Amino acid sequence: MGILESITQKEKALIDREGNRREIIVEPLTNYIATRVQKDMNNSNTLLGGMLTATNRDLVEDYSKDEMHRASYSGGLDFTQYWKNKTYYLRLKTAFSRIIGNQEVLYKTQTSSPHFFQRPDAKHLQVDSLRTHLDGFGATVQIGKAGNSKWMYTFWITMRSPRFNLNEIGYMNRNDEIQQIAWIGFRQREPFSIFRSLNLDMNQWYATTFGFEKRYFGGNIYGFTEFVNYWGFGFGCDRDSKSISTETLRGGPALKYDGAAYIYLHLHTDWRKKVQFSYNSNHFFRDRSTGNSHDYNFGVRVQVSDALSTSIYPAYSKRYDRLEYVQTLDELDETKYIRGTINQVTTYLTLRFSYNITPEFTIEFYGMPFISAGKYADFKYITDAGADRYEDRFIQYTEEQIKYSPNDEIYEVDEDLNGITDYSFDQPNFNVFDFNANLVVRWEYRPGSTLFIVWSQKRNKYLSGGNFKLGDDIKTLFADTYPHDIFMVKLSYRLDMNRSKK
Repeated sequence: MGILESITQKEKALIDREGNRREIIVEPLTNYIATRVQKDMNNSNTLLGGMLTATNRDLVEDYSKDEMHRASYSGGLDFTQYWKNKTYYLRLKTAFSRIIGNQEVLYKTQTSSPHFFQRPDAKHLQVDSLRTHLDGFGATVQIGKAGNSKWMYTFWITMRSPRFNLNEIGYMNRNDEIQQIAWIGFRQREPFSIFRSLNLDMNQWYATTFGFEKRYFGGNIYGFTEFVNYWGFGFGCDRDSKSISTETLRGGPALKYDGAAYIYLHLHTDWRKKVQFSYNSNHFFRDRSTGNSHDYNFGVRVQVSDALSTSIYPAYSKRYDRLEYVQTLDELDETKYIRGTINQVTTYLTLRFSYNITPEFTIEFYGMPFISAGKYADFKYITDAGADRYEDRFIQYTEEQIKYSPNDEIYEVDEDLNGITDYSFDQPNFNVFDFNANLVVRWEYRPGSTLFIVWSQKRNKYLSGGNFKLGDDIKTLFADTYPHDIFMVKLSYRLDMNRSKK
């Protein structure tokens, strides 16, 4: 049995708008509690458990009442049964959730992710502006074979109702789904021929909404082997049929996507050597050439000595998507879902350094510079999100309909070509620069008593250019971006009660 409770005090922020200042509550006095209980029976072959969480806020001001739930509760039961020395198993899980608040905040909850009850093509969803609570449920049934046998398998069905919400204590990015997955795997654990081990996996998946709209259907196969020289190699491929995304238009109708294929590769050298190399790549191809992406990750790890090791992992990715989100315009007679073709390039570098000078004195460093640029073209707006043919889902603006205003960084649209701007939207190109670093010095100056000295730096900048130029981008990140540095010292001292008594 476990019980965890936490109380956080009220926090305010000072808002300054053109000299007019006011304080607002950004976090009210709140109590969080999570409980878990589990009982093992029948020589641990039967497990029965339960969990309950609660969040309660002291909402004393009108602003916080309209922005936050007054209370949230969630919980569930779980049951597991094993047979034949834990080779076969059955798992059952149930869950519930309830969030409570005034009409304003519950309306915002229903119309925000992960719910989107306002979706116009979802007949099973409806926004209720008078609602003051939201109840949901989830469940999972799973059967399978595990253990040390060569062949293993599992089959499960899981569901999350549209009103299910765990985002007060926990995390859930999507509900309104009934999902089925089947998996079968082969494990050769004993060496044979040139192989030390061999793993093969096959998956199949299918999902619908609670309105029985088919979300996705597909499968994959993946294999990994380690050779007798301790090198490793992995290969896999996925295939998805046409699918829909209920989130892409952010409250609009579900957008249909053509089928897609994935290919992924992995290779690493002998991990026992002082110098080790690794390579990973993932390749995505959307049918009809409507999108693709390619990700590459290389790695070198050097064990300089028993005490000193360092690693460097550069990565590079390139992405192309003809239906990338740009903006949603709600101020018009009809909602416009603006999309565009994006070409995005991303690169980052992960650095690690570890030096164990003695078992009691260590130094560790982590750093990652990150650069990404995205440029948009071929703007269009969705007309029939669920159309089977790709070309029927949107209308692309002509050169006469859309003009770019560089001074305001907006696109002006004259859709009916009458010489008057009908609407406009922001230029979406972007450059993102980010750097995070941590240096930790640890000294255990006596058993159980430790001194930590920590330095952390963060650099972050956003521009609207969209062009990727590695040399210039590195200069922008390290020469033109203001760093935020944090220094921390933590000292702990363990009392020796036995010595104190003496």
